[in-house]
Amino acid sequence: MAFMLVSSTKKSFSALEIQRQIEHKFYEPIWLMMHKIRRVMGQRDAEYRLENTIEMDEGFFITTPEDIRRDYKGKRLPRLKKRMKPGKGSPRTATVLVMAESIPNFNHNNIHKPKRAVRFIKMIRVEDNKAETILPEVRKNIVCENAEITTDGANHYSKLRAIVKGHQCVKMTHIDAHTVLPWVHKTISNAKRNLLGIHHSIGRGYIQNYLNEFCFKFNRRYNEMDLFDRTLNVATNYQWYN
Repeated sequence: MAFMLVSSTKKSFSALEIQRQIEHKFYEPIWLMMHKIRRVMGQRDAEYRLENTIEMDEGFFITTPEDIRRDYKGKRLPRLKKRMKPGKGSPRTATVLVMAESIPNFNHNNIHKPKRAVRFIKMIRVEDNKAETILPEVRKNIVCENAEITTDGANHYSKLRAIVKGHQCVKMTHIDAHTVLPWVHKTISNAKRNLLGIHHSIGRGYIQNYLNEFCFKFNRRYNEMDLFDRTLNVATNYQWYN
C-alpha cells in the first residue's frame, strides 16, 4: 500500500499521512519504511551518470539543525530557541550540489519557457562548496570525457576545466541566472517548495533521502504509469542500508 501511495503522485507523502492512509498504529516504523524506500531510490539513480551539456550550481536547503541536547540520564531536552542567521553558512542550511543534463530545444516557441530541454538531474548533499569537495562528486556523477559544464563565476568551479571536456564559466547577476542556468534553478525551486509544503521541516542528516525521492520521480516523469513497478523493482534489487 505504501509503495502504491508513494508512486501515485509526482510530489510526495509525509510519513504521518502514510500512517493515516494505511491505518497503522505507530509512526516510527512508517517513518523508517519511507526512508528505506528513499534510500534505494538514491542507490538506483547513483548507477547513472550525466553526460553532454550540463548545468551545475549549488542550492542551500533549510533543515533542522542537529543540536540535540540531553540531560545526565540521557533524556532528550528541548531545543534552544536561539536566533540563527539565514542563508549560506547557517547551521540550518544544507549545501546541495545540483546538476541538470540539458539540451537545446529547437522546437522552442514559447518565450516564457527556457530555450533548453532538461533530461536528467542529480542532487547531492555535500559538506561545503569547496573545490576539493565538489570535484570528486563531479567525477563520480558525470561522464567527464564528453561533458561540457556551464556554471556561474564562483571560484570553486575554476578547477573543473582540468577534468571535463569543456567548462563555460559565466559571471552573472540574479537577473541572468534563470537564463544561463534555467533548469538548475527550476529544480532547486521545485524541490524546496515540495519539501516545505509537504514535510515542513527536515532533519539535517536526512535531506539526501528526500532529494533521492525528488530526483527519482523527476527522472522518470515520462514513465508515470510504470513508476509503481519501477519502485518495487529497486526495492527488491537493492539493500537500503548500504
